[in-house]
Amino acid sequence: MKRTSRTRSWRFEATVLNGTATEGRFPECGIVGSQSLSGRIDWLASAVLVHPKMAVTAAHVLRGAPNVIAFGVTDVVTQRPAPDRLFFTRPADAMVPRDEFRIPGARNDILLLKLDRDVGGIDPAELPEVGSDVSAGDPLHIVGFGHSDRLEETGFGVQLLGEISFLRDEESEFRAGGGASDTCTGDSGGPAYLAGTKRLVGITSRSVGTGDCGQGGIYTKVTAFRRFIEHGITTL
Repeated sequence: MKRTSRTRSWRFEATVLNGTATEGRFPECGIVGSQSLSGRIDWLASAVLVHPKMAVTAAHVLRGAPNVIAFGVTDVVTQRPAPDRLFFTRPADAMVPRDEFRIPGARNDILLLKLDRDVGGIDPAELPEVGSDVSAGDPLHIVGFGHSDRLEETGFGVQLLGEISFLRDEESEFRAGGGASDTCTGDSGGPAYLAGTKRLVGITSRSVGTGDCGQGGIYTKVTAFRRFIEHGITTL
């Protein structure tokens, strides 16, 4: 489920490399799309619900002009989400870190999207307390709708789960994963949880190195932007 790697051009194809089916256990992990006037939806990336009426994704997803998110779905390949699973957002309601919430010198790859209505029946992800960062070796669960193979030919649009290890902290970001399990193209904006919980510690941002899936990923650290997220929620 990799971010759109290496700012990985911005082909927002969608799964977790070598991931397994989530079987509906992560309904708060959604898939972001751009719907045309004709009703066609081009799926772009992943997202995670942090409030009944607000989602978080990666800021670089803005380049795809997102205006719709599907929650409570696990597969947008074989069938279009039902209307009650589609939630709309406007460019005017998109928020990136500015002023006191922007971290100088950092990529600030996080985006808040206000939804047109509450997402009912789905619990938002848990925000971590400031100072509760994870440590090297801690297991993380990654979820997303990205590609599931290194050639980026399969898996797009199907929600998958993988387990990776936290590698090292890099101030407003952290590195994790690589090898057998990793995020891949289309996983941008999806959640990285402390394993066994719904505590949202990271947002999938991009790949390490050349951008190939399997080399490990860079994740936006949620604790670094918790004030920003809370500020966005207060503006609803």
